[in-house]
Amino acid sequence: MHRCGYQIPRWITLSSYVGRIGVGKINRGRVKMGQNVLVHVRYRKKHLGERRITPIEAKIGQVFGYRGLNKIELDEGLAGDIVQITGIEDLVLGCTVTDPGTTGISAAAQD
Repeated sequence: MHRCGYQIPRWITLSSYVGRIGVGKINRGRVKMGQNVLVHVRYRKKHLGERRITPIEAKIGQVFGYRGLNKIELDEGLAGDIVQITGIEDLVLGCTVTDPGTTGISAAAQD
């Protein structure tokens, strides 16, 4: 399994065909079509000042990249690429997608 650190959300788009499409940059590693991942979502209770990160298991459907201004389907995206991923309905702005073998992620890392 390839390690990945994929920071989603510069934005999320919706498609009636594939659902949510997360757009972001791969910080390290690679993202492959069909790869099992963990989606780290930060929940904050404002009145308590509490932060909690809840990892959610998911599987990447498709990976899209860009060639110039054209969107193209990729088998995998590599570190430094800006990609779109599908198949993860739990994507929200500010979440982080990682390989299941990656050690814990701190709340400060998601600020």
